[in-house]
Amino acid sequence: MGGILRIFRGADPGKSGGGGRWNPWAKRLLTLLACFFLLHLLKGFFLGVHVDEANWWMQSKHLSAGYYFHPPLTALMVRAGTLIFGEGALGLRMLHLILATASLALVYPLCRETGLDERWSFFTVLLLAALPFTNYWITMVVVDTPMIFFSLLFAIFARRALFADEGKYWYLAGLASGLMLLSKLQSALFLLGLTLFLLCTSRFRDRLKRKEPYLALLLTLAVMAPTLAWYAYHRFEPIIYQLTSRPGFLRSGLGDYLAKLLKHVGWEALALSPFVYLFSLFGLACGGYLGFKRDRPELLFLFWLALPGIFFFTLTGGPPRWGFSSHFFALVLAMASAYELWGENPSTRGRRLRTAVYGGLFLAPCLIITLLAVYLGASGASVHTGWKEVAAAVETLASQDGGGEGTPPVVASPYYFISSEIAYHNRRCGLDYTIAFLVYENEVMCDNSNYSPWVPLDRLVGRDFLFVDERDNPDGFQTPASFWERKLAPYFGEVSDPLVLRLPCSGGEREFYIFRCAGFKGPDAGMDNKGEVRREAGDAW
Repeated sequence: MGGILRIFRGADPGKSGGGGRWNPWAKRLLTLLACFFLLHLLKGFFLGVHVDEANWWMQSKHLSAGYYFHPPLTALMVRAGTLIFGEGALGLRMLHLILATASLALVYPLCRETGLDERWSFFTVLLLAALPFTNYWITMVVVDTPMIFFSLLFAIFARRALFADEGKYWYLAGLASGLMLLSKLQSALFLLGLTLFLLCTSRFRDRLKRKEPYLALLLTLAVMAPTLAWYAYHRFEPIIYQLTSRPGFLRSGLGDYLAKLLKHVGWEALALSPFVYLFSLFGLACGGYLGFKRDRPELLFLFWLALPGIFFFTLTGGPPRWGFSSHFFALVLAMASAYELWGENPSTRGRRLRTAVYGGLFLAPCLIITLLAVYLGASGASVHTGWKEVAAAVETLASQDGGGEGTPPVVASPYYFISSEIAYHNRRCGLDYTIAFLVYENEVMCDNSNYSPWVPLDRLVGRDFLFVDERDNPDGFQTPASFWERKLAPYFGEVSDPLVLRLPCSGGEREFYIFRCAGFKGPDAGMDNKGEVRREAGDAW
């Protein structure tokens, strides 16, 4: 860590000696980081709690060594943050905002150690700080935030272990990789990337014969041991689900698969901004070429870290955020490649051209898309807004049904968005929550009621339910209330007509159905039937 601080203070990254003063570009970096932190702190007062943030708040109230979707580090961070800063949006997001800012700070020493000068290192951080994905996504409570932070730490420590040939950094890299995996299992792709780098780079291949990498791996496994034991106890069902269902391409025909692939690429290009996305791909292509052609292992190191994640998630599709952590490294590689090719050009004309390209093609589109995303999120995005009103309606019905000494009803929904947001906004009501009747095909939004924080359905026999769904479903069409009237009736003693809640939003109107269901009879094999809505009512759209 002292080596990282020496770079901020102006030391040559290739020397062990320290410089005494902070260089001017590092001061600019600190100003940038402070502005980034304060702007997003202010933004948090206007942006409603995202559905994933509400879900992680729920997870933090049911701490476990693992969860159905992810390992537990994010839940632990939320628990700590809310204990220190309170359970409002500020407390919910504070630790993740700190880590997002720290991640940008770590990019600077990574750039310097890769060979970029102070100016290019600063502009690399500025580019990453301006990305729509950075500004919208990783400043919220999501698993990508700690994963990116610890993957950058892992990269810096692993690089020092290799290039400075200092064994102590292997152990720091092992600890960082354990915390990286404790954030999100997909970070195993970075371990794969490091392994490929060692196998494919003759200069470092002999490091595989030393004890330090394997001791570092044991340290990684020690950090992960409770979570690995939890997965083993559950027969690795969550991991199997992630590998077989979440990508969503395994059961697709060729046409559907190509559509998913193009959709992923399109949204990823938007989340990064189009020219930055192309620049990232340029980094992979040019950086890999220069690394092999000119025998530049510092470029190959970044190339192998970035390649597995970008390749895997482009191949399998899915939400654009899944490959973003790998694009972090690809963009550092792109800047390093550009510096290798054009950075030494001292002409004024060359600098002006680079500045025009950087500002016009990279920064300006990033900032425009970022402002649009934040505005839409604050003004009417379904993942941020409307949930307070739904929660208030549920609270009113729950107080009527469970008044006095009666047992309050269970709040249920067919996917985790709805139950999570209601739970967060009604966090003082003491209600139970579950998910039931998984009839939608969207694998990303599904969950499993047998896992925390949900109450398993077989423990809810005899209980009354408040079942909530939204008309605009996650499969991209509308669910009629009549579907739920037919679907719910066999599972309860009585199902009342739904309360229909209509809320204005930027796209028009959102409509929620809230059914009061008395006397749950218990689950059966036909309760969860993915695709049932489309099969029964699809002809109507």
